[in-house]
Amino acid sequence: MKKIILVSLTILLCINLKSYSNEEEFNKYLDKSRNSSKKLLGTLKKTLEENLKAGDTLKAINVCSNIAQNIADKISNDEKIYIKRVSLKYRNLKNKPDNFEKEKLEIFEKMKKENKLKPNTEIFQNVIENNKKYFRYMKPIIANKTCLQCHGNETQIKPSVMNFLKSKYPNDLAINHKDGDIRGAVSIKIDLNNE
Repeated sequence: MKKIILVSLTILLCINLKSYSNEEEFNKYLDKSRNSSKKLLGTLKKTLEENLKAGDTLKAINVCSNIAQNIADKISNDEKIYIKRVSLKYRNLKNKPDNFEKEKLEIFEKMKKENKLKPNTEIFQNVIENNKKYFRYMKPIIANKTCLQCHGNETQIKPSVMNFLKSKYPNDLAINHKDGDIRGAVSIKIDLNNE
């Protein structure tokens, strides 16, 4: 089984490399995606922790629902990419995955169930969408105890927070997570048509 996975990954990597004029160009997109993902998650984590240290979980919700989008927009503009957070169990409709993202999130879920998901797990590949070429990258976001203040079960989420979530997000799917669950993923899309 390990040989099949290794061969599959090698073939996928070779297919991806053939789409670029050289390995340097391929690594440029991969590095840009990794750095952008790290920047988004790092900035978001720092901002969330600052609000939670102040004891204001409702402000932390604002970080995830509004400020995170502003951070993603800034990175998108600075790096000339499209970056966002997506989830199978989304709260905000802006975080609903497209077909590519849904398929990759399901792969992450399968890897988690099979105990194969590692901290450095990522998926990247070239795709053609609407006759245009894109480099796509996804990195899972793993829920931790901090996340459970807003994404846990009803005993972990304060009543005032739960009431706010129910009023702002009546179709909320982003609850009942456990520590170590896949909360979602960072998704990056780079337009290769103008490169």
